[in-house]
Amino acid sequence: IFNTNNASSSFEPGYYLLFYLIRLLTSNYTIYLVIQAIIFYSLFFICIFKLSNYPFISILLFYMIIVPYMGMNRQFLAMAIYAIGLIFLSRDQKLYFIISIIVAVLFHRTAVFGLLALIANKNINRKYLIAAMSIALLIAFSGIVSKVTSGLMIVSDSVSADKAKAYINSADTTSIVSTILSLTRKLIWIILLIAFDSRIQNKPKYYY
Repeated sequence: IFNTNNASSSFEPGYYLLFYLIRLLTSNYTIYLVIQAIIFYSLFFICIFKLSNYPFISILLFYMIIVPYMGMNRQFLAMAIYAIGLIFLSRDQKLYFIISIIVAVLFHRTAVFGLLALIANKNINRKYLIAAMSIALLIAFSGIVSKVTSGLMIVSDSVSADKAKAYINSADTTSIVSTILSLTRKLIWIILLIAFDSRIQNKPKYYY
């Protein structure tokens, strides 16, 4: 994206605007990454120090979780904006939370799923969590997602279709062992949360 002039047709408008503004200042890709990292880490650190009782432990876990996802620039920025939205949500400022989600969507469309946080503030039975995770794993290994995505490519615009095709091709070339290791790495935090959930006392209102 940094070395092209037609990024507006391939990326969300918020991300393209940020890219364009940085491009006005410099054409150095390293500086571009540094600025983007400053924005990402600053927003997340604000969220952590506002919401966590043990911020430095939270920062440690934060780094451990994001390392496998390095390079997902648009997703990271959307997540950071969503994190700021969580501060508003913890204060019952739902309007500002929704505005944060709208801004995050301008950087990555999947941020719209962050709206689920509005209904996820209740204690969820451990059995339902395990069942949901099991169903998600079955769907992932069944190949249903690839088939559905292939069907959607027919009615999608060319850019979205190209992205979907790239994801499908990537999935087809990934071995089952790599998939299992990847899922284990991503799910371990949820598994630990479920295992120790009953031992966590004085949970804040929006803990879940």
